[in-house]
Amino acid sequence: MFTCTFTASGTPRPKGNLSAVPIGKPHIVAGGRRAWEFRHLAVKEDPKRDKLLKPWMRAVQAAALQHRPSTPLTGPVEVRVVFYFERPKKPACAGWPLGREGDVDKYQRAIGDSLEQVGMLKNDKQIVRWVAEKRFGTPGATVTVRALEPEPEQLQLAAPAAEKPY
Repeated sequence: MFTCTFTASGTPRPKGNLSAVPIGKPHIVAGGRRAWEFRHLAVKEDPKRDKLLKPWMRAVQAAALQHRPSTPLTGPVEVRVVFYFERPKKPACAGWPLGREGDVDKYQRAIGDSLEQVGMLKNDKQIVRWVAEKRFGTPGATVTVRALEPEPEQLQLAAPAAEKPY
């Protein structure tokens, strides 16, 4: 079974916070109402966050690249990650919990997408178990990727049906 652990250096950044942006010109809604409605919306990442996210994802990909298998994993996977953040300088903010850094699930998205882009996973939806936590320390993340055995029910479904003699 495949297992690897690697450390990515740098300040972890969340991936997410998408917003809908109108495309094209507004039109008057049918029925003569004076409400404006856009025909198309695009979902975009916040450009300010994107500038900070790309270097973080590159750091994760560089660390993962050294440990990736020869072919991408195709089965269920468990990912354990510990995100490390710099301790705030203000004493009032220096204690637990680590609430100011953002939602841990958005940090997980960046890790999952990086593992897929580097070729460690065929698709990040293979991650069936996440264990994630935030701690104070030198900024970065320690990531452990472990291939899981398929469940016995999945093995029975995957086996070809035996032919019945007539």
